[in-house]
Amino acid sequence: MGSVKNMVFLELAECTESAAREVFAWRKDPVTAQNSLHTSLPDWETFFSHFHSDYFQSTLPTFFLRDQSSRLALIRFRPLDVANPSFIPSFEVSIVVNPEFRQQGFGFLALTKAEEIARLRGIPLLYAQIRPTNLVSKKLFLKAGYQFLRMESVQVESLYGRDEVQVELFERQVLPLPKERRVFLVAEIGSNWRVGSSEENRSLAKDMIKMASDAGVDAVKFQTFRAEKVYAPHPGKSKYLAASGTDKDIMDVFKDLEMAYEDVPYLASLAEEAGLEFMSTPFSVDDFNVVDPFVSHHKIASYELAHVPLLECMARSQKPVFLSTGASYLQEISWAVSKLQSLGCKDLTLLQCTAAYPSYPESMNLRAMETLRAAFGLQVGLSDHSLDYVAAPLLAVAYGARVIEKHVTMRRTLPGPDQAFSIEPKELKIFVEKIRLAESMVGSGEKRVLKQEEELFFFAKRALQATRDIAPGDILRLGTSFDILRPGSHTKGAHPAFASSLSGRKAKRQIPMGEGVQLGDGV
Repeated sequence: MGSVKNMVFLELAECTESAAREVFAWRKDPVTAQNSLHTSLPDWETFFSHFHSDYFQSTLPTFFLRDQSSRLALIRFRPLDVANPSFIPSFEVSIVVNPEFRQQGFGFLALTKAEEIARLRGIPLLYAQIRPTNLVSKKLFLKAGYQFLRMESVQVESLYGRDEVQVELFERQVLPLPKERRVFLVAEIGSNWRVGSSEENRSLAKDMIKMASDAGVDAVKFQTFRAEKVYAPHPGKSKYLAASGTDKDIMDVFKDLEMAYEDVPYLASLAEEAGLEFMSTPFSVDDFNVVDPFVSHHKIASYELAHVPLLECMARSQKPVFLSTGASYLQEISWAVSKLQSLGCKDLTLLQCTAAYPSYPESMNLRAMETLRAAFGLQVGLSDHSLDYVAAPLLAVAYGARVIEKHVTMRRTLPGPDQAFSIEPKELKIFVEKIRLAESMVGSGEKRVLKQEEELFFFAKRALQATRDIAPGDILRLGTSFDILRPGSHTKGAHPAFASSLSGRKAKRQIPMGEGVQLGDGV
């Protein structure tokens, strides 16, 4: 049982031969094969073809559950056409446990992770199809909160020919996330306060922190780095900086913008006095060690996503981490997520980011937030470098952002490479106001009759209403004695779906004209 106590985390499965061979070996295990829905086992070539074409076609990805040394189980989702009262999308979840780790609790952990993924994606129902003889799996799914629905026949094909198999169908209702705190808004001061002498810089920083506090953000964020710990010697000039009017070598630019380590506690105290959380993005282990005592959240910049020593520090801090994902492939992000989680990071938010300064509208790719949430089952947010201060943040809220950061400045004409795409005080106020308005509009995602709709739900939504006085024993007939009408101030009748089942029955009671005809009114 010692292995169960290790930190387990999700690894995004890739459609590779090595991954397929590992799953194939698990599926060929005699105990696993005996409990499978399929009545015969495939050869390798058939399985690999199916693995390639079927395991990666769902809108929910396939994952491995793993610890630092081993893959423990496979979690797979498959769209399932199941009749349910609300006609809502549903998925079957199946778990294959590595035979080496069977009966160690990893099947249950995998189901727990699967539910977390579904919850973050807004999937309200999960299903399992289990053979009646598979008592171990039934016990596992029941323990995880699944409920037996019915016995049914399913056609199993694609791998093993076409078989009709009797299965027991189990359902799990995925409860929505509890109401969370509002979107965490970060005013990214970055290096925009570094414009002159030490006194001038500190004075500007104080003004910018006050400006951020007045606007209503949650945190101010700076950057802490040493130029020689960022770039290789003699790195040359950046086209990005040249476009912004800077002709300096990038090393000189970074040296000009370096934060003195003694400024960290000073800036943190200013933020605390203003009622804001202090953050500063470190670029090296030394920077991290200076910043860590003063922050509650850590931020990893996009270009530091592969900085292994820094990731190790972040994870071991046990503090929430925001990871920017600009200029990264999904596989790189998967590696970084696995690295952080394997070292103990339990609260990780992935920020969609376009690593271009400024980021133009067509490059923002905000739908990548959905991809990140689905791929990793983590909260997402936006690190916004666009020139507009409303459009991208509002769309980010709609896509489920829990964190949004935006560069700020007192004036875009101040010196520095980031000033030109930062937003000014009046814009920051609008930025906060519109985000708070937008998040109030997003709601829980649960589709039901809202309290504000109740009056007109009863007054104006069509139902079965009497069109004349109906006496006991009268024959109820649609279009003659009752019809599908808006009730107004009358008692609302049954749903129109029941019109045909009521029509032709005898009335059990006196129903005044206009009043609702109920399901129990006909015999």
